[in-house]
Amino acid sequence: MMRRLAVRKPLTGARPNMLTCIIILYGLNGIVNLVCFIIYISPWRNTGYMSNSFVNAYCVFFTVGLATTIFIGGPLIYWPYVYGSNMSPKARRNAACLGIVLNFIVHDFAMTYLEIYLVVVKGWTEIFLAISLFLTVLCFAIGFMTLWISYTWKLSKILQIRFGGAAGSHTLKVSKIAKADVDGQI
Repeated sequence: MMRRLAVRKPLTGARPNMLTCIIILYGLNGIVNLVCFIIYISPWRNTGYMSNSFVNAYCVFFTVGLATTIFIGGPLIYWPYVYGSNMSPKARRNAACLGIVLNFIVHDFAMTYLEIYLVVVKGWTEIFLAISLFLTVLCFAIGFMTLWISYTWKLSKILQIRFGGAAGSHTLKVSKIAKADVDGQI
């Protein structure tokens, strides 16, 4: 008697989510920064090739950034991916944006400056340093755009509540203020 093997259906939702790709990018950036520090930047400490303050700043920012990504930013980004069906869309958006913005403030902003400074002062010395710069600038762009869009989203909501059609009768509408200013009544 022959036994038939069950045919498995292909996974329908097995594609990576954007949040997973962002977490992988941040993790890869942290690992590349660590390797660059160990191989290239740390040996420059007492050689005079780069100042000790630059080497120390690089060490501090990649260490704090990697720790923030692993312990705070990564879980905040991964949380909506795993438990998204149990969360409201607003909570998913806020958690992911908070994780990305936190990584931007703590790591990407300073590391982008340090990486660009390294290229401007010393030039393109190693290909691995160029890869580190590319990944850092990519993380910076993602974080900056997320921060900018989050800020404009929040500000437009505040303006709509205060001056838009959602405002109560106790507030002045912008159109009335502008009309009164043109008529000279203010």
